[in-house]
Amino acid sequence: MLALAKHRGLIPEVKPIVDRLIRSGFWMSRRILEEFLKELGEQ
Repeated sequence: MLALAKHRGLIPEVKPIVDRLIRSGFWMSRRILEEFLKELGEQ
């Protein structure tokens, strides 16, 4: 959903949202997260 929102121009960046999710207890593999952000052009 986040990738779709970025592609549609609804959000400028995904990383700040993912960072908030992680701080609130959402877990995601670091490797998967890095790959996801890389595919979206974010580091």
